[in-house]
Amino acid sequence: MARKLLYAQIVVAGIVIYILAMGCGNSPVSSAGGSQSTLYLEGFLKAGTPVDSIYVGVTTPLSATVSRNESGVTGAAVTLEVDGTVSVLPPLAGRPGYYALPALRVVSGKTYLLTVKAGKSTAQARTTVPLPPKVNASSGVM
Repeated sequence: MARKLLYAQIVVAGIVIYILAMGCGNSPVSSAGGSQSTLYLEGFLKAGTPVDSIYVGVTTPLSATVSRNESGVTGAAVTLEVDGTVSVLPPLAGRPGYYALPALRVVSGKTYLLTVKAGKSTAQARTTVPLPPKVNASSGVM
């Protein structure tokens, strides 16, 4: 009886070791389709403020140590459309990947379409800036 129990424990331990060893064979980068980078956009449009920092970058492998400046995309064509008017956002000097148009102020209730073209890649983001809540003095928020 003790011999059968020992044999079962050895078999189970062998299976666990095999599964663990197989799990360590692939890195997350290679199992996720290689190290092909993807264009992405980052920024906030806040009502009443200028469009002052839209970031355009590319993804990097998980195993890479890359600074934000290194992953920033320079030379991209960045536009922001609102009410049928398309504005070009120029790059910010000394800040790779950042684009801005401080003369353009964000308005509540408007829908904005941000489009970025860099090389063969295009990325878009659309948002509607919410209206401020209406407050009734006697009952609170409506």
